[in-house]
Amino acid sequence: MSRRTLKLVLSVVLLVAVAVYAYRWFTPDSAADLARTGRCEEYRQADQRLEAGLDSEIAADPAEIAMVLDECDRQGH
Repeated sequence: MSRRTLKLVLSVVLLVAVAVYAYRWFTPDSAADLARTGRCEEYRQADQRLEAGLDSEIAADPAEIAMVLDECDRQGH
């Protein structure tokens, strides 16, 4: 393989890796991912704060909080 072809292949691989990383960074986690990674307690506290009329520490709307808590209950957390 010529030097130029090798540089081109490595550049494409690096570009694809950066694109995949950026995509994963900016796409929101699913409720199942959040429940599986042990964030249930954080969302329970946010739900309690919202019910008390306070702002939650996490940037989540009530629908997202409810969705994550439903998934936590479904998974048994």
